[in-house]
Amino acid sequence: NGRMFFERILRFAAEKSFLLRWGSKGFSMSVDKAGMYVPICYGYPPAAVFRQSLYTALAGQGGASHKLEGIEKKIERLWSEALATGLFHPAGRELKVLVNRAFGDTEVQIVVDWLDRLARTMETHDLKFETRPDGGSFDD
Repeated sequence: NGRMFFERILRFAAEKSFLLRWGSKGFSMSVDKAGMYVPICYGYPPAAVFRQSLYTALAGQGGASHKLEGIEKKIERLWSEALATGLFHPAGRELKVLVNRAFGDTEVQIVVDWLDRLARTMETHDLKFETRPDGGSFDD
């Protein structure tokens, strides 16, 4: 079920020149903010504890609201838009798309378009503070 879904997500990342980081449990896709990478989302394979899915990086440690100035209200709007698609579901402080069935081209494009809106929103906000690569502040 995930092949076409994730191929399209990864093609989108390549088209936008987003950073992809691969780990033993999946990947992250991030925007570059003055040399600091702020994650947009995380992708997980079928055997992962999160199951085959795509998770946002909106509110968690190191995510958009943690690292970007004044983005909280826009995240609330994007959250509502995502839920309205019927494809995203709440997962704690994040949203997820559970890839447990075949997705049609239109459905995948809805997810890609939403990720694009999120990324464009993130690109218009400055970093809250100087951060270290581990996500902590130089002021710590």
